[in-house]
Amino acid sequence: RLKIPEGINIEYIPPYSPELNPVERVFQDIKKYFKNLVFDSIDEMIEKLSEVLNTFSMKKLKNLTFFPYIKKALLE
Repeated sequence: RLKIPEGINIEYIPPYSPELNPVERVFQDIKKYFKNLVFDSIDEMIEKLSEVLNTFSMKKLKNLTFFPYIKKALLE
């Protein structure tokens, strides 16, 4: 039932393809801070997530997500 506009092609990617979905690398990096942790509440977990996200600089995000094909597309 989805109406796809003319000129738009749907491409299916594998479920795990970090090189095609850059945010996967960000999630992977975040997960390393949560290994073996148990939280007493959702608020504690949100607080930890906030701490982790506040350590992310623009440089770190760029290193995790700025694949060559993205750079090439932006510079063309």
